[in-house]
Formats: sequence, structure tokens, C-alpha cells
Amino acid sequence: MPEIAVFDSQISGISGDMFLSSLIDAGADKKQVLDSVYACEGFLDGVRILEANFEKVMSKGIKATRFFLKSTDSKNIRKGSELITAASRCCRRLDLDHQTRSYIQDSMKTLVVAESKIHGQSIKDVHLHEASNIDTLVDLVGSGIAAKSLDLFSSNVYSTPIATGSGLTQFSHGIVQNPTNAVLQIFLGKPFILTSGYTDTEITTPTGAALLVNLCIGSVSRYPDFQPERIGFGAGSKDLGQIANVTRFVMGNSHSSFKYGNDTVIVLETNVDDISGENLGALIEQLSKSGTKDVTVIPGLSKKNRPNYTIRIITDYSRLNTTLEFLFTETGTLGIRIQEMNRIILERDVVRMKCKILMDEFVIRVKVSKDSSGKIVNAKPEFDDIRKISKSLRIPLRMANQIALSEIQTRIGNKFHTRA
Repeated sequence: MPEIAVFDSQISGISGDMFLSSLIDAGADKKQVLDSVYACEGFLDGVRILEANFEKVMSKGIKATRFFLKSTDSKNIRKGSELITAASRCCRRLDLDHQTRSYIQDSMKTLVVAESKIHGQSIKDVHLHEASNIDTLVDLVGSGIAAKSLDLFSSNVYSTPIATGSGLTQFSHGIVQNPTNAVLQIFLGKPFILTSGYTDTEITTPTGAALLVNLCIGSVSRYPDFQPERIGFGAGSKDLGQIANVTRFVMGNSHSSFKYGNDTVIVLETNVDDISGENLGALIEQLSKSGTKDVTVIPGLSKKNRPNYTIRIITDYSRLNTTLEFLFTETGTLGIRIQEMNRIILERDVVRMKCKILMDEFVIRVKVSKDSSGKIVNAKPEFDDIRKISKSLRIPLRMANQIALSEIQTRIGNKFHTRA
């Protein structure tokens, strides 16, 4: 079953080296990461890596791992396209698997695209200053390999609200406020929550932000229910006074993942009392087509005995903002309740199955669910396919469904019953 992991950066934010160090501290393959770090040297002109290592440090009483990199660089500015090319060439030379390669390249592209939008230039023309040095490439490549080592690409990975710092930051183009423009651009439109934190300095960098948005599902207000198995502390180099400059990384298994699958969903709920039946039906149809996991409408009575409806929607983080906007626009509601919930789910697949119905053959999509031992517990034909069969054969919908179910059960009994 997929594991659960949380990057906790609500106190000290996150940078590329803190992200990487937290994974190493949690048990990622240090030798493989360091070998890849030294390999990055040849893909940016004028760079030489003198030393790279991970060291144990104490930060306000917390034992953590910090990434140490010593290098020389004859350049202090590079084009965005040069950095994207360097990441791509480095991944090919290291012969990385598809998931790791895509993660590293997507993270680099996220950085460059953010800078291009801020400066109003194309990816080809935009020049990067702080993000153009070898540290960025090393952080991305090392983090990708460390994430693969911990099997994070097959896990449900979340972030707590991300502390960005407040106050002002001085960089190559002058002085800007925190969070910086690049950090804001990277998180723009993504399901992450930003908070200022407890210090007047930059504590979340564009590299750390890019690594998070390309790996995590989104921010959670509380830890999901799970059994912790690994904890990693990644230390930064800044002195934050009374605050430990440490990103915490935790991973483990859901309390029920040994027997069943699980995921985390968002439940939206609102009451409406001034919507017609026709509009309500259209709303349900549009939500269903948009990829929402479930829509339920419950009739009831509100104050002053007015009839109303409770609209309840189950969706995921990626569709949260669009679903909220749709509800406000289409229902006229003034408020929507939101809950984050863990679900225990059966394994399910949608398979295509040939079924003979009244001498004609049709291909029907069938949703098949299995228990923890792999035994099929239910199989249900897609309603739209049954409706098409009913229309094609000019038979009642109920009859088409009964014949299809009988055919499906026969085929499942012969083909799938003993499948693990």
C-alpha cells in the first residue's frame, strides 16, 4: 500500500538543501545522492565542486542533518534554458528512471517559468542570478534521487502550511518583501497554504518551493492518521534566533493500510433554499462531469420551516478551488463548510468487458472492487454504457442492466475470482 509522508515546514520554512537533508536524515541513500552531486559538476560551464557532504548538527537542541557544499563558479548569471538543459543532460548521464528524471526536470522548469513570468520574458531569454548556481542543480538532482530511494513517488505526500518569513530580503535585483515574488509565483494556483511564520527573514526559497509543489498533493491543516516509521530533520544554515532552523520530514503507514487502501479527500457542504429543481439537476450533472468524486443532495427544512437542500461534495485537493468557485457562482450560497477527511477504500479497477445481450455484443466498462486478499467483492457496469445498450436494443433500462449483470457475474466467476 502507498505510504504517507509529510513535509513539516510551518516553523522554519523550507529550502532546497533542507528538503534534501531531511530525506537523508530519514534514511535515503546518502552514497547514491553524493555520487550524483559530484556528477552535476560537468553540466554547468565554469563550475567545480570541491567538497560535498552531509554533516550532523544541533539546532536549538534538535539533532539534524545539514548539507555542506563547497564549489567555485566563474559565472553568477545564466539563462533559464541553460539550466533546464543542464538538468536534462545530467538526468540522462545518470541514467535515472522516468519518475526521478521527470521530477527533477519539472522542478527545474517550475523555477525557470516562475522567473520568466516575473520578468515578462520567455524561458529562453530570462536570466537567473541566485538560482543559476550549482547549488540549485545539486539540490534538485539530489532530492530527486533521495525521494526515489524512499519510494516517495508511490506515496501520498503532503505539506503542512509553509512558513515563508516576513520582512524584506535583498537579492540581485534589489530589495523585495517576503514571501519573495518567485516563491509566490511557484505556489500561485496550487493547493498550498502559506504563512508568515515567526521570523522577519526569507525562510522558504524558490528551490524548496519548486521541490514541494512537484511532489506534494497539497497542504494539510493537520497530520493525516498514520503510523510513523521514519523521521528526518533537515537543517538550514541561517541562525533564526530562538527558532530551530529545521524542516521536519515524517513518513509511515496509514493505521489501516495493512488491510485496506486509503486516501485523503475534501468534503464540501452548503445549504441552499432558493434554487430550482432544474438548476439543481444541472449542477449535479456538471459536477459529475468535472471529475468530482461524489455529489449528494439532501432535502430538508431550515429555519421558519423553509424547504432547503444540503449539497455535499467529495473532491480532492487539486479541484478544491475550482469546485468552490463553481458552487459560489452557480448556487448563490454565502458560505461553504470544508472538512479534510481520511477514507478507507477498497482496491478498484475499471475494466472493459465484452457482453452478449440479446444476440448482440457490446463492450461495457465495469467497475471492479476487491477486498484485502484480492478477491472481487463487487462488479458494477457503468450506467452510461447500460443506457446506450437500452437505447440501441429498445429494451427497458432495468432489463439491460439485469442481463449485463448476469453476463458480468458469469465472466468474473470464470476469470477473476482467484486473481490476487
